[in-house]
Amino acid sequence: MSEYQYYELVAVDRQLSKEEMGYLRGISSRAQISSTRFCNTYNYGDLKADPRQLLSRFFDAYVYVSNFGCKIFAIKVPRHLIIDESTLLRYLQGDICTYKSSGAHWIIEFVYEDEDGYDDEWDEGDGWMGSLLNIRSELMHGDYRSLYLAWLSQLDELEPDALSPAIPPGLDDLSASQSALCDFLKLDAQRVVASAKVKPDYASVEPEVLIEIEERIHNDIVVDCYDELERSTGWHCYLDDRLAFPFDAECCQELTVSPLKMKERVVVTGMADQDYCEATMQVQIKWLDRTLAVPLVQLEASSDDVDEETVEAIGDWHYWVEQGYHF
Repeated sequence: MSEYQYYELVAVDRQLSKEEMGYLRGISSRAQISSTRFCNTYNYGDLKADPRQLLSRFFDAYVYVSNFGCKIFAIKVPRHLIIDESTLLRYLQGDICTYKSSGAHWIIEFVYEDEDGYDDEWDEGDGWMGSLLNIRSELMHGDYRSLYLAWLSQLDELEPDALSPAIPPGLDDLSASQSALCDFLKLDAQRVVASAKVKPDYASVEPEVLIEIEERIHNDIVVDCYDELERSTGWHCYLDDRLAFPFDAECCQELTVSPLKMKERVVVTGMADQDYCEATMQVQIKWLDRTLAVPLVQLEASSDDVDEETVEAIGDWHYWVEQGYHF
């Protein structure tokens, strides 16, 4: 099988000058060149220029497709119209989907790489640019769902202790271009659906707060935990150490495994035995005339007298559950 490579670059914010088009013609005598587009395919040779440099100098978006397992969609966006670098770093943490600074712009790359080196599905590349280009405009208007999709696509390649970025709103209602990006990256639809169901919406929480929670979880609570029992033990030890018993709490959700009703107030007296916490963290409460174990996830601190460390630890457990993490 011969090699196949497809290159397409488009200009959005301005038209190319005749001199710039002449420069591009000097790179390729066969390419389709207009004041807004450069496109060519190669079966044996290759583009005699760095497409990333062409993107940086002349264009605003770039698509590359090969039959040996690599696809790239890259965009150039003005730095003053998009998020700061710290946010980009949270979403683009790996070595596949990346970003870099180029003068007054960010260049963001969405990349798919097949580990076997060849893609069984023949893809000529034409059509991707039209389907994906609107992602550039969405990012420039503050829609970060495409960045989260990039993070999801490389999740399996990240370090186990990599921090999770905030989940942007609207993940359950992707735009046409974002749906096309899922196809381009061959992103598992179930992974997107699972993320979209996360509640409550942590997108409204300051990113710094989310980073602090993630760091506590991965650096303090489940650090060096390699299986379900070790992670549940890590959580049990953390909560037993941080929760200042007894404290007043209120039921924030009703569960079939618990008799507590919404807004019902109780006194939490301690952690349940670890044997009862292998599936979920449970605490002991005074209820009617006896001591009862109930899931911690259905409780929240109800008194101003509860210390900050206790409130924080309860919030950490709620975050773990609501993010869909498991032992």
